[in-house]
Amino acid sequence: MKEREAQNPGARMYTHWMKTVQENARTTLEQPREAMKKYYDRKATQEAIIETGDLVMLNPKRIKSKRPTRKFTPRLYGPCKVLDNKGNRAFKLDIPARWNIHRVLNVSLI
Repeated sequence: MKEREAQNPGARMYTHWMKTVQENARTTLEQPREAMKKYYDRKATQEAIIETGDLVMLNPKRIKSKRPTRKFTPRLYGPCKVLDNKGNRAFKLDIPARWNIHRVLNVSLI
């Protein structure tokens, strides 16, 4: 869409002022965005590549235990074999039936 030239000099000054304010806001917000990205990238880790047939250990977060406290449960359960890839971040695992949990788990629990 073509911009129309303003006939009123006050309107021309106002549009120039608004564009200047928007540009200043954009550049001011870019600095914290870059700083946040730098600190996030410093701590972020890459996901492990998991393929069908791999053996993985499970996080006990969703597995109920008969132990008196969570402190006495194992840190990790497994190893369990990966049967299938269900999307980007979900995997179907060969989990023993006595655990009573769903076989498809998110990568955060592996």
